[in-house]
Amino acid sequence: MKKNFIKLKTDADEIIKTDFIDEFIRLVETETISVECLIMPSIKSYWQKSAMVICSLDDKYLDQVYYYLLQWIMDLNWPGACEIFHFLTSKKALQLDIAFEKALKNARFLEDVDWLDNLSYLQEARHHNSF
Repeated sequence: MKKNFIKLKTDADEIIKTDFIDEFIRLVETETISVECLIMPSIKSYWQKSAMVICSLDDKYLDQVYYYLLQWIMDLNWPGACEIFHFLTSKKALQLDIAFEKALKNARFLEDVDWLDNLSYLQEARHHNSF
């Protein structure tokens, strides 16, 4: 399994995008890896490609991880954060709404102005996409 995660490394040899994403989707679907393993892995150079995989997953794998995806957009300069942000703008899931309220509460508690701004931008974008 470690060889699969090495493929997440940003500077790894280019892999045909669809094959790479399909391989990780299969690993999630067969429960070889969990979606949580792909969310901001401990090695930052994996984040960009992890975001690509997450954005390609079926919604049924995301309900329990929306809050963690919202944490990813604390800083839009982080690798993969913009992909996650744009991915979440199209989501209408109730679980995302619940996670959003939790993230908003935590961002206020932490007085994290950047995260609050990013959550606000996300909310506006989701509202705009609903028309």
